[in-house]
Amino acid sequence: MLLDNVKRKFPQVLASFGAFLGAFSLGTVFTWPSLVLPYVDYSDEEEAQIGALVFVGATFAPFLYAILDPKLGKKWSMLVLSVPCTVGWVLMALAEQSIWLFYIGRVLTGLSAGSFVLSGPAYTLETAEASIRGGLSSMMQLMITFGCLVVYPVGCNSSWQVLTWVCASFPALMFLFLIWMPRSPTFLISKGKHEEARKALQFLRGSNYDIDEELKEIQNSVETAKSQSSAGLRSLLVERRYYKPFLLSMMLMFIQEFSGVNYIAVYILDIFQNAGSSMDSCLSSTIIMITQCLGVILAMTIIDKFGRKILLLISCTLSGLSLVGYGVYLLLDKRGTDLDDYRWLPLAALIAFSFFFNLGLGPIPWILNVELLPSEIRDVGGSVCTAFNWFVSYLTVIGGAYIEQKIGAETCYFIYGGVCIFGAIFTLVWLPETKGRTEPELRRLFD
Repeated sequence: MLLDNVKRKFPQVLASFGAFLGAFSLGTVFTWPSLVLPYVDYSDEEEAQIGALVFVGATFAPFLYAILDPKLGKKWSMLVLSVPCTVGWVLMALAEQSIWLFYIGRVLTGLSAGSFVLSGPAYTLETAEASIRGGLSSMMQLMITFGCLVVYPVGCNSSWQVLTWVCASFPALMFLFLIWMPRSPTFLISKGKHEEARKALQFLRGSNYDIDEELKEIQNSVETAKSQSSAGLRSLLVERRYYKPFLLSMMLMFIQEFSGVNYIAVYILDIFQNAGSSMDSCLSSTIIMITQCLGVILAMTIIDKFGRKILLLISCTLSGLSLVGYGVYLLLDKRGTDLDDYRWLPLAALIAFSFFFNLGLGPIPWILNVELLPSEIRDVGGSVCTAFNWFVSYLTVIGGAYIEQKIGAETCYFIYGGVCIFGAIFTLVWLPETKGRTEPELRRLFD
């Protein structure tokens, strides 16, 4: 019985996997600079821009996606956006003598890969049943961490040009895989393609599964969304049922990115070298990325059992304590304290941060960005939240580099850790639980 149930749900897993290959590509975008910047001869300011410009492109990605999605749907939006992502990698592979090719390539990969964090969860929401929706949505963060991980064994054992060509293959692979997956039944019904929607849903639920009741629910949801189709940016800002979940999602995005996760990803090799870690920087970075994967895998297995809120609360608290602990280490080292017996602490602190961040603070804001917002406002609200997320990422990477140079690295980690602790308080006091709730039930939370 259990085996039959797993087999029946397997097409939903395949569909989500195809969508989240874009997230895998995004992971390579994040960590690529850490293995390339040490081998290119540019100023600190230029290298900081190479690291951070991807987030400028990503800031505009949600608005491009919001234009494509109503016309093409989630599936074909991802297929179209995989093209500039591949082109961006090719430009960077050829950029040895031109910093502008680096700049353009980083913006293009950010513009494309940045949209996948919207399209992937949204596609999963519209193709997966509620019992596995949370776990499958967590797959996005797992694929991001796998993408971050694969960069290190490749980049530490080959030239940065070879690494870049390898990274260029992943968005192309996504295109080849996803093209065989069905379009969202919700999108098809919204376009009046009811028979095609029935076939897509039957494929996703299994050939012997009775889909009539679920198909009717999707039709009712689409009709509800159409009846409220005038909801736009103004409604998002003035109507309680929209601005309350919107503000919750915005705050989660701020907390996620001001945890410093992308600053650490961009400069992780330098972080270990500057901290005087006793272990090889490449090996340390690889261990960190493996730890990230383990955190996400654990989140995927327990998120639908324990819910979003408790995981996020634990994640924010322990991530914050890890960063503050690392900041204390850097402060003591800066003051000349003998830490020769504690050179293992930088690795231990960042392992703890990576694990607990990916247990909740990594995947859950993206899940809630989809779950909290009603469908008729989801494209607008989700786009604004995602653009805000990437803009904060840019500020975090550029600002972190500036603070480290002018004040000291320990200040960065005290700030990042403090934001995580604030995130725990925010989660405890204001965030509702969404586990197992349908969209009508979620709507009633904010009416």
